[in-house]
Amino acid sequence: MADLNQVNLNRPSGLLERVQRLDDPRKRRGIRHPLISTIAVAICAVLSGSRSFVAIGEWSADLPQDMLKRLGCYFHPEKRMYIHPSEPTLRRHLQSIDAEKLDEIMNEWLAEQTDPNAIAI
Repeated sequence: MADLNQVNLNRPSGLLERVQRLDDPRKRRGIRHPLISTIAVAICAVLSGSRSFVAIGEWSADLPQDMLKRLGCYFHPEKRMYIHPSEPTLRRHLQSIDAEKLDEIMNEWLAEQTDPNAIAI
């Protein structure tokens, strides 16, 4: 499992910057959660051990405000807090994007997070 406090999420060539390369298939009207943040939440959830859409949604619901902010989640102006994407939102977004492109982005990003001298056994 990844220590999300140690990985590059927001810095140059971080996860959020890389996920921006994905095409957002949604229409502009009614968009609340940025595609970038929902995909980043899903990636981090899987790296933390989530193995289903429900588990990813539960992981998302447990995120503290500072991590929601770091992942670029929606800020609700009236509630004055960051709102986590729900399981149905995460599911729709993951099903609507180009999986091969996401795999490419994740592999590039994960390769940079590892120790170049590490040996996998």
